[in-house]
Amino acid sequence: MKLKNLIKCHLSYLLSKSSIVIISLIVVLLVIIYMASAISSDYVTVKENVDGYFYSCISITKVIYITLSCFMMASFYSVKNDAYLSLLVASNIKKTTHYLTKIYSIILVLLIIIFIIFLLFLLMGFLFIKGFVFQRRYLLSFLSLYLISICYGVEAVILSVIFKNMFTFLIPTLASLVMQGFVSSDAGLIKNILFLVFPVFDSAFFKAYYDLKIVVLVASLLIILSLIIYNNSEYASE
Repeated sequence: MKLKNLIKCHLSYLLSKSSIVIISLIVVLLVIIYMASAISSDYVTVKENVDGYFYSCISITKVIYITLSCFMMASFYSVKNDAYLSLLVASNIKKTTHYLTKIYSIILVLLIIIFIIFLLFLLMGFLFIKGFVFQRRYLLSFLSLYLISICYGVEAVILSVIFKNMFTFLIPTLASLVMQGFVSSDAGLIKNILFLVFPVFDSAFFKAYYDLKIVVLVASLLIILSLIIYNNSEYASE
């Protein structure tokens, strides 16, 4: 089976009717939030209006999008949703290939989702905020959020595989909220170490706490770790 066909197979399982409904509802919810934030912006200056809109939108998007990433990844690697692995193994597909193409598929879907959300953020800004213009920091902020969500999503996969319970996605989701509270703290070295494993979004500067290259490296290492755990899990060899 060619990699392209394997990815299509994964996407057919990932983009089920229930998944599409959940994603659609979240997108609609964010549109409503963006519109409300744009309309309610009543600061004195244009800059304050734009900054207020951006801050409120990225703050709520951060919570919702990371939760979505953790949920989708954990559920996609649950025992039930990974049952078709046995069929692929029978077709001489290696578990490593199965895992990597599967995680590539979901990362691709999450990228499309964040791109749509980003465009909707821009659209609501252009429509309802006078003086709103595209700024490079908007793109970098949503990109930072995307990469951070991948880290937490892969951590959700690891927990889902180890405990065979998709509801463990709540742990990295809550961890992302807890870590965000330490951004302005003076925890020093401990904080910096924790932020490597649990990356955060620094809302004061509208970017990831660490350079995006570091976040990509951390995400890559987490994927390698999750692959090792997956290949050694019981149901992965059934």
